[in-house]
Amino acid sequence: MRIFVTGGSGYIGRGVLRALAKAGHRMIGLARSDGAAKVLRKLGADVVLGDLAEPERWRSQVRGHDAALHLAMVQGKAAAEIDWRTVEVLLKEALSDRGPSHVIYTSGVMVLGDTGNAAAGEEARTSSAAVAVAWRPAVERSVLEAATGRLVTAVVRPGMVYGGAAGLVAAFFETAAQGGASMVVGDGLNRWAPVHRSDLAALYLRLLEAGAGGIYHAVEERSERVLDIARRASELAGAKGAVNLLPLEDARAAMGPFADALCLDQVVAAERSSALGWRPSRRILAGGLEEAFEEWKKRKEEVTERDRSPAP
Repeated sequence: MRIFVTGGSGYIGRGVLRALAKAGHRMIGLARSDGAAKVLRKLGADVVLGDLAEPERWRSQVRGHDAALHLAMVQGKAAAEIDWRTVEVLLKEALSDRGPSHVIYTSGVMVLGDTGNAAAGEEARTSSAAVAVAWRPAVERSVLEAATGRLVTAVVRPGMVYGGAAGLVAAFFETAAQGGASMVVGDGLNRWAPVHRSDLAALYLRLLEAGAGGIYHAVEERSERVLDIARRASELAGAKGAVNLLPLEDARAAMGPFADALCLDQVVAAERSSALGWRPSRRILAGGLEEAFEEWKKRKEEVTERDRSPAP
């Protein structure tokens, strides 16, 4: 299968490209910089240089592929505009004669807002989406409504992704190792719905190979309190479980609306993903966090060794 990918050099994208390459698929990734292009090539993808904000430079490259994956997590003030524009271009090209027959958009469970104790499945309402991602429900609808007899469209909503050297859980390791305590926004009593990056990648692969459309959640079977995750991360990083609580008001000053998104209390179910045969292989507080810590530590050691190596 030939697959066009945005965000392939990013945190989620790297995991997805590894899974696609292992399964024998051919990828072409959009890269904004030479550094991103280098990462994509290392992961086995061909490269198209271009910026999401300038679709005229890359839109023709979408044609001739079997599928298009929008994995890029757009940040900044123009995030909504760029995300909308990217999706519009991907869908328009998909509806052309030589366009992909499968388009997958990456959203996230933050569109569900606070869920309470009743698990929110893929059919749950998004009217209380976090302000930081308030535009995404409308983008999701546009993706799903674009489906035709030939074009299949899907939306993936990852939970709180962990694993590897980046992500919010890795930040717990980092702050514990550097400052003696994992840093948590708010009181930490809220719950996150986690998913390991490799398990998330497995869902994208399953959707592509099954030609599946609709909304799919990628979360582990159990949500966990942020405080419990942070304490265990602190223990693994050698800080004896110490945690610093950053008041939400202070976090807002530094992070804006994203601070409130981090304090959402969520219990999320992956009913449609499970029906498709997807099962997460990890649980964050039953070995998953230990695995993530080893991944983080290995990456830190690699960076340290590289920095110590003499320049050629």
